[in-house]
Amino acid sequence: MKRVGRLTLAQRIVLVVALAAALRLVGLYIVTGGANNPGGGWFGYAPATESLLLRPVGTGSPGSLIVWLVLIALWAVVSVWLLGVGGTQDRESPKE
Repeated sequence: MKRVGRLTLAQRIVLVVALAAALRLVGLYIVTGGANNPGGGWFGYAPATESLLLRPVGTGSPGSLIVWLVLIALWAVVSVWLLGVGGTQDRESPKE
């Protein structure tokens, strides 16, 4: 907690963005079941091949919706915590 409080606002924003990227990768791994998609390769030149072979396995299921909602909620909570820590230091008090 003390280390996070010493970070500047810009550093905390970078952490929030990095957390979003990491959670996206975790979400994709969970939803696809860890499937290692080939990424196109030599057969990616054939028409409609990418849409048939590279589609994630679990997309569209209620389970994947729950996974994404949980990850988004986790990201939101951690982001509010990160950006809320030391928030009074970054703001000036209004002068009356």
